[in-house]
Amino acid sequence: MSQPQVGVWHASRAELARRGRLVRDLVREEQARQQGTLIQGINLEAYLDRILARDEFVLLEVEGRLCGFCAFYIHDLTLDSAFITLLLLAPEVRGCGLCRQVLAGVAEVARHRGFEYLTLWGRHDRVDTLRLYQRMGFRALASSDCGEVFMRMAIIERSPLAMTPVPAPAVS
Repeated sequence: MSQPQVGVWHASRAELARRGRLVRDLVREEQARQQGTLIQGINLEAYLDRILARDEFVLLEVEGRLCGFCAFYIHDLTLDSAFITLLLLAPEVRGCGLCRQVLAGVAEVARHRGFEYLTLWGRHDRVDTLRLYQRMGFRALASSDCGEVFMRMAIIERSPLAMTPVPAPAVS
């Protein structure tokens, strides 16, 4: 049996406008699967409107079907971190290594824009998700009073040579 056709790419605004309904459907299905706990405390449709209008997206397609995405914020160039708003893969493609490909796509876009880290908030009660993030390279930095963990992953390699001062040439 052949490998499935997989595509991971940074979507243009026009492409996102065309695929917005599919993104919404994925989120609504997951919200129902999680009995309303995926997105809490805000109106789901207003949240979707906001991320589709403002965020960047890396999309995951398997066999011609949208099966996941990562929405992320990279517009504040004064920060050193790109912020992951929502990472979602359909249940049938989880556990196949595709999350790593999606995050690699996000990291590539963020690095190109000058960011050094990816950051996100994860929930304490989502132990499997937090473990996945840790396996991907995220490290917990802080916890909130409302049960969330702030995590960060470096996306650029820092060479030890980059910090070594170069001696001034001798003047004769």
